[in-house]
Amino acid sequence: MNDIKDNLIRIFSIETGQGGRGSILWTNPQYLYQPDGLAGNLLFEEFEKWKNTKCEISFREVVKSKWIKIGDHGLTFIVRFYDNGSCREYNIFENEISWMGSWKITNGILIMTVKNCDLYIITNRLGIIHSGIEIDKEKNEPVAYYKIIHPRIFQKLKNQGNEGLKDG
Repeated sequence: MNDIKDNLIRIFSIETGQGGRGSILWTNPQYLYQPDGLAGNLLFEEFEKWKNTKCEISFREVVKSKWIKIGDHGLTFIVRFYDNGSCREYNIFENEISWMGSWKITNGILIMTVKNCDLYIITNRLGIIHSGIEIDKEKNEPVAYYKIIHPRIFQKLKNQGNEGLKDG
């Protein structure tokens, strides 16, 4: 079974150039804790530094908002989150196609479930582009890495200037 820490390690493997989908961290996230010696310690230290660039998300940030999901497999979606824990996902180019799902926040991580997939979203402390890893629950394996943008933030940034428009 996939857990939050495993999925954070998978996101880390992509965002820090550890090999992404080709990395042992993608297929076996627990490998992070196995290497011995200096290389193993440096990798673990890099993971801890990377985690410090992330932050928890709140219920208020999620509800009644639309988010854009851009997958590394070429698919892009718009997701609308509702305060009752449900969500609706739309194909960005075919709005008539949509799927209902659910969402929850666990340990500050937004977990969205649509059909047989869970998407674990971790927010970026340093910018507006967040990260996610989608897991096929039936196969118990990662499907895609996502960049997630919360469009409502653009109005806030417009009022403040362009500070905060950093990729992460």
